[in-house]
Amino acid sequence: MFLVKYSSGSYDDWYEIAIFVTQSEDVAKAYVEKFNNLLEKWKPIVEEGQNKNRDLEYKKSDFSEYCTIGFRYYDITEINEAKYELIEERI
Repeated sequence: MFLVKYSSGSYDDWYEIAIFVTQSEDVAKAYVEKFNNLLEKWKPIVEEGQNKNRDLEYKKSDFSEYCTIGFRYYDITEINEAKYELIEERI
């Protein structure tokens, strides 16, 4: 079984969020890849918008990619990349 998760915060407030568990490594790998690609795309845009103290400009259709996995734009700056790990199945 594979646990898919991401981390957020840094140093003292660092934590991990479990997203889901799957039996398929391909599913876990595909989700992590999509998550990290979207994060890589949006993180610099959000940080630039915050650094310039102006409204974030984005195409609503593009931003909806992140909304489907449950994040608000200001959450993106705190998120580190997603990963998956092999876990034991308890019966």
